[in-house]
Amino acid sequence: MTEQEIKKGIKAICETSTEIATLYADNSALVAKLNSVPQDELQKASDYYASRSGVTVDLRKDVLKYLKEGNKLDLSTLEGFIVKHRTGKENQ
Repeated sequence: MTEQEIKKGIKAICETSTEIATLYADNSALVAKLNSVPQDELQKASDYYASRSGVTVDLRKDVLKYLKEGNKLDLSTLEGFIVKHRTGKENQ
C-alpha cells in the first residue's frame, strides 16, 4: 500500500465520520439519506438482518421494509417506528 493510498483511505474515513456525525445530530438529514438508499442496497441490508433480532435490529428491519415497499420516510414516520420499538423495552 502506497502513502497516497493510505492518505486517500484516511480522508475517506474522515469524510464518512463527518457524515455519520451529521446524521446523528440532524434527523432530517438522516431521513433524507435513508430515502436516497438504492433498492439493491436496501435488499442487501434486509438480507443481512433477516436472521437477526433485537430492539435496534427490529427497528432497522421495519424501516427497511417500509422503504423497500417504495414509501418515503418523513420525521413523524421515523419517530413512529422508534416509539413502536422503544415502548416497553427502555432497558434493552
